[in-house]
Amino acid sequence: MAFDPTGGLIYHWRAARFAKTLWNPFRAALETWLSNWTPPERKLIVVGAGGGYMLPPAFLSRFDAVLAVDIDPVARLIFRRRFRSIGISIQCDGRDYFRFPGTSAAPFQDLLRREPVAAVLFSNIWGQVGFLAENDIERDAMFRFWEQELPRLLAGRSWASYHDRYSGPGETAEDRPFVSGRRLAGEALILRFCNAGTAGVWTDHLAGRLFPEAATYAYFLWRLTPRSVHIIEGVNRPCARHDIFRETL
Repeated sequence: MAFDPTGGLIYHWRAARFAKTLWNPFRAALETWLSNWTPPERKLIVVGAGGGYMLPPAFLSRFDAVLAVDIDPVARLIFRRRFRSIGISIQCDGRDYFRFPGTSAAPFQDLLRREPVAAVLFSNIWGQVGFLAENDIERDAMFRFWEQELPRLLAGRSWASYHDRYSGPGETAEDRPFVSGRRLAGEALILRFCNAGTAGVWTDHLAGRLFPEAATYAYFLWRLTPRSVHIIEGVNRPCARHDIFRETL
């Protein structure tokens, strides 16, 4: 657990070092995006709470209660301490709902049934769950399974997700977030942020296949470390206003 491929102590160390410096442009852009997602529900389930480093207190304070779901006990502890002063009820859930792909959605479905009037925020979890798979075959099965199950599970409630689409070591030419009326993929997306001659191998985190192609997508650049960057995709329901990220495609 300390060195889990989806987070663990290395992630918390990076957060302590970079959250208020290198990560700040992404955090600011994400705050703007979240401020325009206005679910009517008064409770929020944060799946992949991760210590809450990316989540602004002002956003969480719009809810009466938050359920922070994360398999990392350190992340849950940090999340609770980080937001204990904003005056909302915070509960934590350490169960693993995604490690065994392609078998059953029942555990996650049971969670949603216990919280029938809660909105769901997938907090950078879908770009990481693939690393829990043992090989490419299992990883593909995982995403095919959740691609089929998520629409059914999330029907009738507000949801949002921001997740890794690609990661790589390349230099970036443009950090500015932008919005697209369709889901972007491959070179077309990478080149929106990076020079055509950027060296390095980009990793596809596969999360883009989980959500409808015809939707309003927001894209951000997250400089995870001085040598690595992640292209983050955001999508939600109900549709948010993205006036601040004007884009002509």
